Formats: sequence, C-alpha cells, structure tokens
Amino acid sequence: MKPIIVLLCLAATMGLSCCSSGKPPAKPAETKDSTQQQLIANSLAPPDSDYTGDYFQKYENGVIKVRGSFRFGKKHGKWMYFRENGLLWSEAFFENEERHGESNVYHENGKLFYGGIYNHGKPTGTWRFYDTSAVLSKTINYDSIPQKK
Repeated sequence: MKPIIVLLCLAATMGLSCCSSGKPPAKPAETKDSTQQQLIANSLAPPDSDYTGDYFQKYENGVIKVRGSFRFGKKHGKWMYFRENGLLWSEAFFENEERHGESNVYHENGKLFYGGIYNHGKPTGTWRFYDTSAVLSKTINYDSIPQKK
C-alpha cells in the first residue's frame, strides 16, 4: 500500500508542475487527475484471469477508492473512482478493458472538470472542459483532429 501512496504523491507532484498554467489540457489523458487514476487503475487486478463480478477497493480510512466490474478478467461496464474524502473523482465506462462510452472527471471540489465520449479507447466527439466554478472554459472536437497512424 505504501508504494502506491508514494507513486500517487510523485504523480501528483509531476501533474502539478505540468498543469500549473491553469489552462485545460489538450487531451483528457494529460491531466494530473488522469495520471493519478492511471496509477490506481494499474494497481487493480481481478482475483483471477477469468473473474466476472463486482470489484472495489477502499482507502485506509474505509472510504471506497474504486468500484467497478470485471468480465472474464477485464474491466467492463461503469467504473467509479473516488477521492479519499469520498467525493467522486471520475466515472467511465469500459468494454474489454478499453474505455468505451461516457467519461467524466471532477475537480477536487466535486464540480465537473471535463467530460466526453471514448470510442474503443480513443476520445471522440466534443469534449467540454470547465474551471473549478463549473464555467465552460474550453471545448475540443476530437473528430476534427487528424488521427495518428
């Protein structure tokens, strides 16, 4: 557990230094929150490779950290990540371990930070970014961005 906390602190420090300009990120995957969530997500493992069912982890204080479901050992359906104070951090839908469907990330104050749709792991359509007061600050249409080959 302590190595995960150390990694989260390191990710938070790195995230703060790269995101301190106050501007919304160019891509959803480039935020401090998503870096920390990725570290948590990488620590998730089903009881076995064929596991199908609900899953959750808790912080040391008893608050749920993450809740979701596995289907044949892969993330499937709605996954929710929570902050240590119990506020929702993010929610996303998965299909066979890939983000697929609606995805939302929230500021520390509980207000929406950004949201949009993933199509088999890639952001698609218009994503909306908000400041900590829930005022729309930026939109990005990922359909108009050339795809990398």
